[in-house]
Amino acid sequence: HYETSLIDAVNLGMSGEGTAEMASNMEAEHLSIINLPTDIIDMALTMIINETPNIEVLSNKESASAQKKQSNTERMLVGAYYINTQVQGLDPIADSAMNQLLYGWGILRALWDIDRETELDDNDGFIADWMFPIVIQSLSPYDVYPIPGGRFERWRAVIYMCFRTKEEIEDEWGVELERPRDENGNEIESYDDELMEYTDYWCWKGKKIYNCVLANGKYIKEPVEMEEYDSLPYEIFFCREGPDKSGENIGLSFLYTVLEPIREMELLSNRELRAIEMYADPPLVTVKHPDSPSVDVQTGPGSRIELDQGESASYLQWQGNPPDVRAAKDFWAKLAQQFSFPDILSGSVGGTSGLDTIALQQGGMAKVFTPRRNLEMALERLNTKIIRMFQKRRPDGTLRIRGTRLEADEDHTFAFDLKGKDTKGFEYTKVTIRAKFPQEELRNAAIAQGLVASDL
Repeated sequence: HYETSLIDAVNLGMSGEGTAEMASNMEAEHLSIINLPTDIIDMALTMIINETPNIEVLSNKESASAQKKQSNTERMLVGAYYINTQVQGLDPIADSAMNQLLYGWGILRALWDIDRETELDDNDGFIADWMFPIVIQSLSPYDVYPIPGGRFERWRAVIYMCFRTKEEIEDEWGVELERPRDENGNEIESYDDELMEYTDYWCWKGKKIYNCVLANGKYIKEPVEMEEYDSLPYEIFFCREGPDKSGENIGLSFLYTVLEPIREMELLSNRELRAIEMYADPPLVTVKHPDSPSVDVQTGPGSRIELDQGESASYLQWQGNPPDVRAAKDFWAKLAQQFSFPDILSGSVGGTSGLDTIALQQGGMAKVFTPRRNLEMALERLNTKIIRMFQKRRPDGTLRIRGTRLEADEDHTFAFDLKGKDTKGFEYTKVTIRAKFPQEELRNAAIAQGLVASDL
């Protein structure tokens, strides 16, 4: 039960399946599952993604036309994330941030889908969101294998490997995969629904980017130079850098320091519950004379026990001082809070005053500084890749952009057409993620009120 690997323990803690998956050495023993990991990850993610990242395009031009292009480029990036969120039904930024905190690293990928671009160009009527050719995806760290040692960026190559059905691969690539044959040479018809290994390989070769795709060990896309890409389409960012250059510990989870105290708390809770169950219906000890017949004791309400002089009957009791389980649990609970977020952050306990409580809560923000900053830098790099793809693929072609953007503390919707050449000179961005508490406006109002009341 307590020899589970870090990743398995994280998965079980988040899914709530610990009781079923972590087998106990004692049959039918009640196992305590303390779902602190779920609460910690939810709180950290809410603090980071509670507000939409602000994207500011960098420019050294101050003319009115340059400022308009700068604003349109910013809206194009915001719209690209917005449209992908609508198409996929999830926010790729929030999903990758969840992976970053939970597994130690998150992955974002930006691709140009030529099939969607073809549908966009052939359509002269309604333009559906799925025709938007810039595809931004969040990928699971379980499926991505980065190879370090790159000359122009950190990774020399990135391998995306997963399992997909034959029908799914054929629909995406427009190919017909060869069915395997049985020992008699007949095609295996049921193979359509079985999973096969799918590998998407991107790498640097000299100063150029190459890509190939394999299904079941055979090429469905031969190695080809990807001229529209200046770098690998992946952005890999960490919660905490791990000790290894590759492998499972390349990044450490936000829960890395928390899991052991939680395991100890679960162990102590199990033992405490075991003692409670044992003494909820303890054995009855009777002391009788040697020549007295045995007695069948009924312990139900209203029952009586017939005893002679000198005989006794009593429940089994703990002899000596019981172990201080609660003190041990408090010790591990405090360690878990120290490694994650203190109780005062959730409002379950307070300081000496409202202003004091708010000041103490601000210290919890330091816990999310590194993962927040790593996510900001990853988005800055990804934005440059998106702009460069747009410039190379559609310099004179337009894209229909729509979305919602925070301007002057208010949400503004927009929809417009933009050409790739109109983003030239605005390739770099500054991304700001303002980690904040939920209902922070009320907190700020309370701070101001407290300062006014104290004449500060």
